[in-house]
Amino acid sequence: MLCLGLTCVSTHSSLHAQVAVGRPIENFISPPRLFPSEGALRAAYEPLPAFDRISGKVMGEIRADLSPCPPRQGETACGIPILWYLSMRDGRRLALNTDEVSYEQAALVSYETAVLKGGWAWSNVEFQGGNFWIRTKIEDVTSFEKLAYAIHEFEVWCSRPGACEPVATAMQKELNRMMAGQFQLRSCGNQTYAIDGLVKQGGRRYYKVSRTEVEEGTAQPKLPMTGYIPTRRKNGTHVGMFWSRGC
Repeated sequence: MLCLGLTCVSTHSSLHAQVAVGRPIENFISPPRLFPSEGALRAAYEPLPAFDRISGKVMGEIRADLSPCPPRQGETACGIPILWYLSMRDGRRLALNTDEVSYEQAALVSYETAVLKGGWAWSNVEFQGGNFWIRTKIEDVTSFEKLAYAIHEFEVWCSRPGACEPVATAMQKELNRMMAGQFQLRSCGNQTYAIDGLVKQGGRRYYKVSRTEVEEGTAQPKLPMTGYIPTRRKNGTHVGMFWSRGC
């Protein structure tokens, strides 16, 4: 699944990035009762209530068809995908958008920050024509920023959190060369920096980064080896990205 701004399209590629103007995905929600993970013991399937507001009235249930294939035939063999949908009390069945966050691990997406209340996480999920809230364990909610581990392009470079400047012309030229494949990078793509951690300071969030390694004995980019990059661009989209299935 490739996400660009507001649009997610199936590409059989597992790159997750947002480079266009639009609302960024804030969180992925994957309670194991609805989203079994590859290689893990499957939790007992159980629909999840959908609420009209936080601690509000139940308006329906989130359901899943986790076994769409005929007996003794895997999902790949029969070609029928697992489906998640909102089953409304009036009988309507509304499709829900999901995304892949790790190998064969799907999740609902939320464009709003989760609300923590009474030891639970409340997440807002949209569907065509409306939205609802779901209550899950806090550990079932994962932020986009925590999943990101690589960076291609960015607008601001920081020697330390708070000490930031727009990317200089000379630095941008070297970044462009890296992304154009002019260096022998020791990575599965042409990302310029690897994300080593997430730092919060002064109300802003920064990625602690290190320059992508380059093969020894070959030309080296004239770029700082380490530094910090704000997690969001000026338009609010994510700087970081991740591949749900690895390289």
